[in-house]
Amino acid sequence: MDARSTIIDPNQIIRLPTGFKEEDVAITLYRDKAGWCPYCQKVWLHLELKNIPFKMDRVAMRSYGDKPAEFLAKVPSGLLPAFSILTPTGPQTLTESSRLMEVVEIAYPPSSGFVDMDASSHPDYPRLARLERTIFSLWCTLIFRPPPSRSVFGIPTSTTDGRLKDFMSGLREVSKALSSSSTPFFLSSPHPTTLDLLYVSHFERMLPSVFYWCGVDIWSEPGLEDLDAWYGKFEEMGAYLGTKGDYYSSILDIPPQYGPGYDLVDGLEETQRKLVGKARGWGWFLSSEGEIEVSDDCPERVGGLGMQGFNVEEWANMTRERKGVVERQYASMKLHANGGAIARFCARAGKGGANNPRKQFGAKLADPYAESDEDLVVPCGRVLEVLAHVMSVEDEGRHLDSLEEGRGMIEKLAYSADVKKEIAKGMNYLRDRVGVPRDMPLVAARQLRAHLAWVIEELQ
Repeated sequence: MDARSTIIDPNQIIRLPTGFKEEDVAITLYRDKAGWCPYCQKVWLHLELKNIPFKMDRVAMRSYGDKPAEFLAKVPSGLLPAFSILTPTGPQTLTESSRLMEVVEIAYPPSSGFVDMDASSHPDYPRLARLERTIFSLWCTLIFRPPPSRSVFGIPTSTTDGRLKDFMSGLREVSKALSSSSTPFFLSSPHPTTLDLLYVSHFERMLPSVFYWCGVDIWSEPGLEDLDAWYGKFEEMGAYLGTKGDYYSSILDIPPQYGPGYDLVDGLEETQRKLVGKARGWGWFLSSEGEIEVSDDCPERVGGLGMQGFNVEEWANMTRERKGVVERQYASMKLHANGGAIARFCARAGKGGANNPRKQFGAKLADPYAESDEDLVVPCGRVLEVLAHVMSVEDEGRHLDSLEEGRGMIEKLAYSADVKKEIAKGMNYLRDRVGVPRDMPLVAARQLRAHLAWVIEELQ
């Protein structure tokens, strides 16, 4: 498998690039199971891009679950990422992303046929690594510290405006550094290096957070052309697309890790509602033609985002209609493959499930110990079967017909208004918790979320 061109499955446990067998695996990567942690993403992406065979073990972050005892026996601190690597003297367990990447470069050098991604010896590395830490600090100041003051009308004062200006100025410094490279990547490298990986995972999270809490689309700002080209190259890589979250997942996962975000200005409520699926326009609902409804003001770039197992170029050359079929079928396949478990998951929202006393976590939607309302499991399962059927249609021109057919199937279930109301709660519970990249790629997640919204409307 070419990690650079094929969109990877983030939940595949054994990662075997072309030419390797399972007995070649010497590394087990422990990363967070939801794909939230930016430091896990750096190490994960490093292994993928170097074409190293490895095993992946997914562990909950403390913000959304408990860590298993067997992991804590190996890593008493519970820190992620971590990995176990086989050495001539036996297995070693290590933590801290920078240390892990350093060890990987030593253990898998270019002399053994692996991609050389080590940038630490380059004379510009220390300066550019410090710039990354500066940008990170400016981002934290902008998002996670309350604005000291505002005007009567919610327009930023010079203090709050200065924080945003400082952050954008920092990004322009990054773009300027990239402009001096003869390639889209830092240090004139033909491919990403460990320096690029220092930047990319946090920059991915800066895009949605600055939009959500500041109302600023970074890509609309001038002077970032080289930064845009750099990130665009990552968005053409199957390995990166398989690890990449979406705006919604990032907005939910950032506060439990870093603390609450604070609105820089007033008047962001409608924008925020659109981004989290409480208002129409940004990929959460179906249009009257049965297509994903995305208005021009939606900030999230879909671009080359495709489906797992597809070559990025192959995906880019598909028609929009064909992509829609594949996206829906992927979501349908997920429902078919895990229908029983998903029905029980939805039933947590029922009268007999939602009010169970249980352990709470920092992530507001995390609910690992919730019990299901047993009376709601079968009804939720039947509605999910209808949804899977609607999304499974192969013919590109029959989706509207399948929605009409699904409408009739829901009516034939003949549930009472009260039961329909409870099922709708279950569908909404699921819709709010479809995560990217954990559950599926963004384009499939949009299809599932929008079709769940359609089901909810039909039930109500």
